[in-house]
Amino acid sequence: MENKYDIKDFQIEVIEESKKRPVLVDFWASWCQPCKILGPMLEEIAKKNKDKFAFKKLNTEEFTEIAKEYKITSIPAVKLFLNGEVKAEFSGALPKRNIEKWLSENIPSASQQELDEIKQELTHGFNKSIRQRLAKLIYEDEKLDEAKVLLARNIVFEEPFVAKDMVNRIQEYSPYFKDAEAICNYADFISTEEEKIEEGPFRDKLITAIEATKNRDYDTAFENLINIIMINKQFMDEIARKACVALFLLLGPDHDMAGKYRRRFDMSLY
Repeated sequence: MENKYDIKDFQIEVIEESKKRPVLVDFWASWCQPCKILGPMLEEIAKKNKDKFAFKKLNTEEFTEIAKEYKITSIPAVKLFLNGEVKAEFSGALPKRNIEKWLSENIPSASQQELDEIKQELTHGFNKSIRQRLAKLIYEDEKLDEAKVLLARNIVFEEPFVAKDMVNRIQEYSPYFKDAEAICNYADFISTEEEKIEEGPFRDKLITAIEATKNRDYDTAFENLINIIMINKQFMDEIARKACVALFLLLGPDHDMAGKYRRRFDMSLY
């Protein structure tokens, strides 16, 4: 496809190919002096990283329709395609180190690409194979917070301690921190020992809520937890509130319990 291809080729070799791996496209023209500087630099970088992305060039003078479609108003222009769409772009002849930094920030790692594939397969539900693939990803890439949360959420009701251990090092700045916090709070709640529950009018309600949750009797669990919140939100470091928040998140917004108890829970906080 080197510099010469029509719209059909672009569709196949850029759009469709980008659904398999990232595709870097250099939009250039023969009269553009900065293009003559940037082009060879991109080719050199692409050659060294051929296992990470495909590299294509498009002459904007020959293929004006494509240039117009992608709003190329100045050149050189470089666009990174991923999953059929432009993920990132820059214009002008940047220094090599800046280009390499830009690529490292925008091209998903192999583990991230594997995770994206797994997420697409999740539309058909979890299975043993997906669990094993997620576990392998987490082992290979400690930074994949999303993979940790996906697997932890899937196993938290059967193996709460394993799930908690999987996510308890996710930091507050992570976009997956709230999920991790909910998983940890659920595990702490479900494992609360009776002898450690404070004496008083809420002790029996909390014990009942814990046992009901273990048995997936969420009506009984929410009734008792919300009752505790309405009277004493601070009881045992807000254990009832934290448990409700965790359950709503882990059960999901489409679960019957969300529609039945979410409004009552929100009102109990005030």
